[in-house]
Amino acid sequence: MLESVIVIDDALPEIPSVNIEGITWYDLEEAHPNKALCLTILHLAGQYADLSDTIGYELWSHTSGKLGWHYDKDDILCAEEGELNFPLCSTVYYLEASKLRGGELLLGNDLVVVPKPNRLVIFPPGKYHTVKPYEGNRISLNINPWSHPLCR
Repeated sequence: MLESVIVIDDALPEIPSVNIEGITWYDLEEAHPNKALCLTILHLAGQYADLSDTIGYELWSHTSGKLGWHYDKDDILCAEEGELNFPLCSTVYYLEASKLRGGELLLGNDLVVVPKPNRLVIFPPGKYHTVKPYEGNRISLNINPWSHPLCR
């Protein structure tokens, strides 16, 4: 199991252009416009975390700092059963970070990651985190692999 936070600068050969709305679940083999990008990020994450049990992943874009402190988890299972169930790891890929004041990713009480275009952050399941309030342009792509389907 991944135990530390991994930060990879210049993660991809070029910053992709993507259009993502909402949070979407994809089976590992399911076709969609951003599949190549998602599988590339999961391949990079798999160099640090055991993703061999991955059956699918959730994908969303984050453009505001209004989420507050949280765990990446199966939100429906948590709401309905009070159970915390985490992805195999969490990833944050920065598409854009310009004219930015604030917006750092805070991981627990001990780590601050400054947003930077083409930076990939991989962190362990169950890591409490948030984004500091910010001004400017900050777009992150979040891809979390799961070993089971999320509750729907």
